[in-house]
Parts: sequence; C-alpha cells; structure tokens
Amino acid sequence: MGSIDLGRISQDALAAMLGVIHDQGSDIVEYAKAEAAKIAASVAQIGQLRLTGVIDDEEMALHLDIQKSASRAVLMAVKGMGILTAERAVNAALSVVTGAIGSALGVVFPAP
Repeated sequence: MGSIDLGRISQDALAAMLGVIHDQGSDIVEYAKAEAAKIAASVAQIGQLRLTGVIDDEEMALHLDIQKSASRAVLMAVKGMGILTAERAVNAALSVVTGAIGSALGVVFPAP
C-alpha cells in the first residue's frame, strides 16, 4: 500500500476538471479547486472505509455517487454551467482521484 498525497491528487484532479471547463471563465477556478480537494478527501475516506471493511462495494459506489452529485451541483450553481459539462468535469476529477487513491490503497473503485 502506497502513501496518499492528497495535495498532489487534488492538483491533478483540478487539472482534469479545468481541462473540461476551461472555457467557463476564470471565476470558476476557485470553486473547481475546492471541489477537487473535497473529491480527493472524500475518495480517500471512502477508500479507507472499504479497505477496513466498514462498507462494502455497494456502499462504496453509493458514497462515490453522493460526492459526485454534490460536486456537480456546486459547479452547476456557480456559473449556471450545464449538467453535461459539470458531469464531465466531475467525472474527469473522479477518474484521476480514484485511480491514484485506488492504487495507493489497493482498492478497486467503480468507474465514475
């Protein structure tokens, strides 16, 4: 099991999000940065819960979906961003985060 650098993972998640929402204006960056950090922290916690057997695969998927919905709602509310753009941005961040944290913990996360 590797170590988890949430700061680095958050930065990578932010880069993935901005790759999708780069045309939404500069004011979205701070919100995306906050959401990337929340996603990284939440996925790390979810991974730890799964690793220790506190939750099962179904519950893990549910917790990930809750985080995904919350982050998508934030992005949509900030700039009136469309649901598809927000969905793609959050999925991009989740792909980066679940890949990094899954590798570090040895946990297989479902695809976003």
